[in-house]
Amino acid sequence: MGARTAEGWHLMILDRITITDGAYAITADRQPTGWPRMAFTSSSGVNDGWGVDSTKVQRAGGLGATVSGWQRPGRELTIAGAWQGADPAEARRVIDTVRAIGASGRCVTLTRQTSLGLRSIDAVLDGEPDMTAHLDDRSATVEWKLPFYASDPVWHAPPVEAQARTAGQDAGLVWPLFAPDGLLDWGADAAQEASIANPGTIDAWPTVTVQGLLPSGFTITDAATGRRVVYRGAVTPMAPVTIDFAAGTATTPGGGSTELITARDWWTVPAAGTARPTLMSVQPGGSGVATITIRPAWA
Repeated sequence: MGARTAEGWHLMILDRITITDGAYAITADRQPTGWPRMAFTSSSGVNDGWGVDSTKVQRAGGLGATVSGWQRPGRELTIAGAWQGADPAEARRVIDTVRAIGASGRCVTLTRQTSLGLRSIDAVLDGEPDMTAHLDDRSATVEWKLPFYASDPVWHAPPVEAQARTAGQDAGLVWPLFAPDGLLDWGADAAQEASIANPGTIDAWPTVTVQGLLPSGFTITDAATGRRVVYRGAVTPMAPVTIDFAAGTATTPGGGSTELITARDWWTVPAAGTARPTLMSVQPGGSGVATITIRPAWA
């Protein structure tokens, strides 16, 4: 086995936390390189799953219990780190940045990058920041700890997209003409089924944006399950429709049109699974494209 380079070893153990609050941001590595350096030293609520709240009542007779009110609470997170450098002025800028994170009361975005990719969660500051600074003329160390609370407790990956097309959407003469077999060929006229995978551990609700010319609306179906959603309003090139499956709403550039959804057999992309969306025009001859978007999530 060949020797690992320092760069290759660093990439293999990549574990980076970025905390962003508007113009203020902290980026810390589990094993930082270079100088000065910001280290991500400890955390709670980051690698852990999140809990379940429920009410348990003992059954009469003493055998077993009933469970009710099952729900997921928010997530408590604490991130700790340390900055080391040789410039006391830069150390004071780090102190100002740490103090500013979450101070306005708005949501802060925590992003974690590992070999598995990017995952992020939105949270608010949930307690007093803890900070200790050691400064002299030639070196400086700033140790910090920030507590957060995420009301939406799951970690999200960047959005994943796929497209489904109606029959005839891309039909037409194939160019170059008469190639490659000397035949005049006509493009596909069958509906083009999409495939969208969810690598997360939680079922993902899609958002579907439909564009094209569908005078009487469309049906968006998951061919894997047969579940379908029907929208019976006009779609034009200037007026696409976006359906949020989680909220059960439809919007157009002119506003809401949720009442035009006439079949609401909402479907999800299952955890560690795949959905196979298809798009059909309610009225023969309509054509369009559906962009299906999900954000994979992890407990």
